[in-house]
Amino acid sequence: MKNNTQAALAPFWQKRLLSIIEKIELTKKTDIVTIKALYSLLYSGDFALTFRSLICFYRLRAQAGLPYLCAFFNDCSQLVPFRLMALEALCRLNNQDMAIKLAVLKHGNHPLLERGLIVALGMQGRAALPYLAEFAASAPLYMRDSVLTEALVMAAGSSAALAAAAAEHQGLRRYLRYRLLPEDEDGRHFSIMPAPDYLLQIFLENGLTKQEYKALLHRFEKNE
Repeated sequence: MKNNTQAALAPFWQKRLLSIIEKIELTKKTDIVTIKALYSLLYSGDFALTFRSLICFYRLRAQAGLPYLCAFFNDCSQLVPFRLMALEALCRLNNQDMAIKLAVLKHGNHPLLERGLIVALGMQGRAALPYLAEFAASAPLYMRDSVLTEALVMAAGSSAALAAAAAEHQGLRRYLRYRLLPEDEDGRHFSIMPAPDYLLQIFLENGLTKQEYKALLHRFEKNE
């Protein structure tokens, strides 16, 4: 089983680098030099600093960060929560080719990464439907659940639109056979990030406290 822990930097350096991230957020700088510097912090080896850097990417919504976030997600040496956070940041970018970018990311058949990508693709609308339909045609048993179905409905725009699309796609039609589609007004129930209890456990394993976990999560959920 892969080790879910990282070493921490000395307090002085951690505090100094965290202050640099704060400054980047305050100034909202998104030039390539700043983005490259922020990307380098993702490889600091410090759990809190890496997660905080990813939150900064998420909040900046910098188009220049797209290739760096894709590269980070594809780095199988990184912890799964970090890679999912990079995916969250990618979905904040207003890029018309995002569905294509997401479809070629490497999840390595990891259930949480695969699930996160399915949710992310669903958020991209009609452009992602062909990729989700292709996945549905050969989806593993653990993905044949409401996560994939909800993503398909999200991408199509409605349950009725999905049913119409299935008429032209044999694999999708087979997947939806005998499956009850959600009511459109049900809304979204699934997110890219895993359950909070799972995240908290990873934070605790890396020496952070529950309070530090809540503080970082609050920054992420501020959604600025």
